[in-house]
Amino acid sequence: MLEGLTSDERRALDVRLLFAHSEPSIHPEWNRTWLRAIDSWSGYDDLTKSELERVLIAEKERNFYVKGVIDYTYILNECLTHTTAPYIAIFEDDIIFAEGWLAKTAVAMLELSKGSKASTNWLYLRLFYTETSLGWDEESDFWYRNMRLTFALAIVSTLVFLLSIRACSARLRPRLDLATIAVLALIVAPAFTQLVFMIGKYNLFPLQGVVRMDRFGCCTQGLVFPRAKAIDLLHALEGRDGQTDSMIEAYADEQGLERYALAPQVLQHVGLVSSRDNLAINTQSTWAFWFEAQRPEVLKREHSKLAAKVDWKALRWGT
Repeated sequence: MLEGLTSDERRALDVRLLFAHSEPSIHPEWNRTWLRAIDSWSGYDDLTKSELERVLIAEKERNFYVKGVIDYTYILNECLTHTTAPYIAIFEDDIIFAEGWLAKTAVAMLELSKGSKASTNWLYLRLFYTETSLGWDEESDFWYRNMRLTFALAIVSTLVFLLSIRACSARLRPRLDLATIAVLALIVAPAFTQLVFMIGKYNLFPLQGVVRMDRFGCCTQGLVFPRAKAIDLLHALEGRDGQTDSMIEAYADEQGLERYALAPQVLQHVGLVSSRDNLAINTQSTWAFWFEAQRPEVLKREHSKLAAKVDWKALRWGT
């Protein structure tokens, strides 16, 4: 997170770490010297006795639906209470950051607040998503939704094109006999049409910049909330239990709030073992593929340019 940040970026960032355990001192990283690099770390220092008892029960019963929401709301409240930051970012601990992640995020915030996508009706900017949750969608992709029409047009277009060439070119006519045309139109054209869909929507049309992602945005590895929306979300989640990411999405749907993502991703999930007893295949497939396509030297150049565009003092204090 902090590696490679400029001095202005680091001063603008208030980093608070929650050791999410009723006895935080048993964590192997508790009070390690590297913690001096961040602004604050703690266990559940501000919970009431009854709230801490709820944590103890959830830990004993391995009730992740209760514990997960407690952790999320606790650190969200910690950031809101102890900082004046205009944006609150919540990160999980099984991630790595791309060079320039903070500058790109700050520029995205400016675009959402003052730029071409300016809006006050958005809940978060997503810094991580996995392409395995995305793909061709019947609701938004006409040709995928109307697959029979797509294949029919591919066949007819190929047939008309080849017959036209055969009629107009005496030189090619011997090679374009009717059997060859039938194979090309009825087998080859549909096969290549299917191949286009198999390649994948986001391999053909990669996402770039700040993009709307109201659906299929998986997981809570890294979300950035405007301060006002973070307060509302905190009130909506407090005292409840469930799958945190699903609850956040349900809240956004209920309130009619927009959700955005930064593409390509600036975070990568590197966790191999789930703390919630999820299947290994689900944990290990939570992967940002386009994150891996980014080149370090390009990221470094982009970082320098973008960092110079941001008023880091305003970002820190919300002025």
